[in-house]
Amino acid sequence: MESRKHTEFKLAGPLKFEITSSEITIVDKFENINSIPLNPNVIFKISDPDDDGYVLFDVSYLEHKQAKQTFLSQTEAHVNGYTLFHTNLSNSFGYGGKRSVFEYYKRESDLSYYALIKKEGKEDKKLQLGNLTDPNSRIFQVACIIHKKFLKDKTFDKRELTQYLPPPLNGARIIKGTLDVLTKEGYLKSDTVKSGKRNRDKEAFTKTEKLEKYMSDPRSWQKPNGFNIGSSTMTPNQ
Repeated sequence: MESRKHTEFKLAGPLKFEITSSEITIVDKFENINSIPLNPNVIFKISDPDDDGYVLFDVSYLEHKQAKQTFLSQTEAHVNGYTLFHTNLSNSFGYGGKRSVFEYYKRESDLSYYALIKKEGKEDKKLQLGNLTDPNSRIFQVACIIHKKFLKDKTFDKRELTQYLPPPLNGARIIKGTLDVLTKEGYLKSDTVKSGKRNRDKEAFTKTEKLEKYMSDPRSWQKPNGFNIGSSTMTPNQ
């Protein structure tokens, strides 16, 4: 059973909005009226006007459980200074042929990140990635290992990266989460390449100049004396 139902409608601009404590009323230039309830069970998106001046509204009506999760996650992010900055799908298909959705949140003040992993019919799971100014965080450690182990123009895939990651970091979701964020932020470049006897597509990554500069300058991060991975202490330039 689908947990989200939605409806779409177009209105001709210019639009007038009337907002009360319970709903938003939208009136277009032809006096067409549409009302959208204001509650956590409803999410609506508004497109930019098309060439004819029409605006598309996509209104999603969520089941109670999913609506509550969405409302709480958005509220938590806002309170803690995070904003949603990227969304991606899982690499594998789950039960029913559907993929999980990874929502990535960022706090600009300290380059801190986390992901919400959403799967239909399941509770949202939160994946803490840490921040790029803390050498003890997951995302910094993965970035540091990439910086150390791969040459600038050398492409690598997730399997190659996994060989260098210690057990606390080599989980599939941590690897996906850190690579997604580092790629979105411009520290890595992602390409699709052919691989194997069957010539299948796979995702490959390359370091960018941005990662090289960041990891080479201890002033970029808070603890330049190193950080622990397993039983060893490492710094980005060792």
